[in-house]
Formats: sequence, C-alpha cells, structure tokens
Amino acid sequence: MRKKISFDIRKSTKYNKEKWVSLHNEARFRPRYPIEEVVQFVFRNYRSTRSEVRILDAGCGAGRHVKFLAEEGFIPYGIDFSESGVEYTKKMLSLSGHDKFSSNIICGSIAELPFKKSYFNAIICWAVLYYLSENNIKSAISEFHRVLKRKGKLLLFVRNTDDYRYVNSANKNGFYATINESSESRNAFSENGMTLFFFEQNYIENLFKSTWGKNIKIEIERDVKTIENGQYADSNFLIIVTKN
Repeated sequence: MRKKISFDIRKSTKYNKEKWVSLHNEARFRPRYPIEEVVQFVFRNYRSTRSEVRILDAGCGAGRHVKFLAEEGFIPYGIDFSESGVEYTKKMLSLSGHDKFSSNIICGSIAELPFKKSYFNAIICWAVLYYLSENNIKSAISEFHRVLKRKGKLLLFVRNTDDYRYVNSANKNGFYATINESSESRNAFSENGMTLFFFEQNYIENLFKSTWGKNIKIEIERDVKTIENGQYADSNFLIIVTKN
C-alpha cells in the first residue's frame, strides 16, 4: 500500500521549475557530453540524410544533446522551462560554430509545444517527464504524438517505482513522492523538496495506447544502477515508441 499524504501538486511543480532554473546556473548541472543511449538511438535510426532530419530535445536543459545533434549534422531543436538552461544552450551552439540553430531553442513547456503537426523525425525526452504533474505528463505525451512524423520515434527516459527515491520517501501520494535526501553524496540531494512522478510499466503502456493508439510499437527496458554496495538503486525505464 502506498502511503498517501496530501499536497498541492501545482505548487510542487512550480517549485520544481524554480529549482531547475537555479540549478542550471551551476556548472555541475551543465554536462558537456551526450548520454550514450541517446547517441546510440540517433545513430541507429537516423544515419542517412542527416541534414534533413529534425530532432527535438524536449527538456533540453543546458543543451548537451542539442550540441551533439548540431555537430553530427542533424537539425536540432530544443525546448525547456528553464530560462538559464535555454540561454546556456544557445551559448554552447554559438561557441561551437552552430549559431544558425540558436533560434530553434526556446523557453516553454513540453506540455504545449509550439510546433506544427508532423514536424519532427524524432524526439528525445531524457530525464524530464517525471518533474511534471500527471496532467502535464499526459499533455506532453499527446503533444509528442502530434508533432512527430509518421514512423517517427520517441526516446523517453523516466524513473520508476523501484527507484530508491520513491521507495524511501516518507511522503507519497500515488505515483508522486517528495524527495528528502540527507546525504550530499547521493544524486537525489540536489532534488530535495521536489515532488516527482514515478512510473510503472502498465501505466506507461496504457498511457501510450490511450493517446497514440492501441497498435503502437513500444519498447520498454529497465535501467538500474546501484550505489553504496547495492544499498540504493537508481531505477529507470528506457522507452522507445514509434508512431504509426
């Protein structure tokens, strides 16, 4: 049984946004190198005609994947609710000689994408969705479907309910849990006070079937990394969904 404690999710998600705006001003939250799984996803699916491939980084943060896409000859787009993250992404593009893509990077919500229907060949949403409210998560999933081309692919990375942040939280409400980490050495310390949404596989499958259609192709893999001799587990889902 999940212990239920009432809290205002609107205030919580506002706090999440404000905290990330602040965190993106710190150098340690501006990683330089792309995630290996993102690189593999892009090269595995979009090797040819790179100059014609538009890829959206939904929740681009400080821009490491936007910069990677630009350097590899793709057409990068990025959106993030952090003004500081967006500005830093534009700065990175300029410094790497890809200033022509700066106008493709905007500040906004992935729950309401300002792009036309069937515009992107692919979308990357890495470690972003769980900072949103459930309503905005559903809106974002629907928006991803709208702006993807037919046969386009979404790469999604989310935390699941086996993650130690959720398991150890004393403040849960359904799939929500508020982070209260005492150790500065653990990744969750920077998320203290944030309320996150943790996923289960059935929830993900039902969410996509209800918004993308029952016959979609969806691949869900577990990604688990342990720390401190296996006492704590970062537990996530790596998901690839193809639009019919």
